[in-house]
Amino acid sequence: MQKKRTYIAVLAIAASATLLAACGDEDTAAVDDTTTPATTAPTDPATTTTPMTPPPATTAPNETTGSTQGAANEAREAADKLEEKADELKQEASEAADAVAEKAGELREDASDAAARARENVAEGADNANRAIQDQTGSGTTTSPNP
Repeated sequence: MQKKRTYIAVLAIAASATLLAACGDEDTAAVDDTTTPATTAPTDPATTTTPMTPPPATTAPNETTGSTQGAANEAREAADKLEEKADELKQEASEAADAVAEKAGELREDASDAAARARENVAEGADNANRAIQDQTGSGTTTSPNP
């Protein structure tokens, strides 16, 4: 059990590190472009024959940040709209459930009334049948035919 937990913990750490590395690639690429020429350039600029690369434009990260913030705002608005729609759907579902429960209650009462009427009709039919039988037999008194 301990090995399984350790294995899962290592996988979780690896997944987290991979996610952070993937998310951080965009920001570190701009940083790497600016730091790489400075670390590889010779100390004496007069003796170098390769031209120095100009530093990257600083407006691109700002534009990226602005567009990222715009996208984030749009995502928040979309999420808010989805939450509102979900709340509306929950309310509608709740109202539908209430209507179904009310209708089920009415149907249960109607079924109960129908069962009571059926019981009464069966009892009345049994009484009528009993009376008819008693009338045929003479209510327990026998009448003998004339000899």
